[in-house]
Amino acid sequence: MDLKEFKTESSRIAWEDNKQSTELNFVNLIASTPEIVLQVNEFLIGTEKQLNIKNGKTSLSLLDSAIYFSILRGLYCEPTITWPEQLNQWMNYQALESHVPLLR
Repeated sequence: MDLKEFKTESSRIAWEDNKQSTELNFVNLIASTPEIVLQVNEFLIGTEKQLNIKNGKTSLSLLDSAIYFSILRGLYCEPTITWPEQLNQWMNYQALESHVPLLR
């Protein structure tokens, strides 16, 4: 990952020690990434339908948009996720409008 938390070995270890648990084991999660991505891809297809996105826009309230954007934004750090076209347009529009970049 190209995040500042992982730039040095000591910062990566400290970050993992603070965030990792028995249930949330990063080594196991990284090894499971292909299976997780398949589940996320299915979830995103359902999310695109649920948000009823047309031309990259939806009729969600500002608060709901902010909540969905903040949750989905974290998924952009995984390059193998397949984003449905309308949802991807909406995410890029939200990033542009909010001045909050996607995590790529």
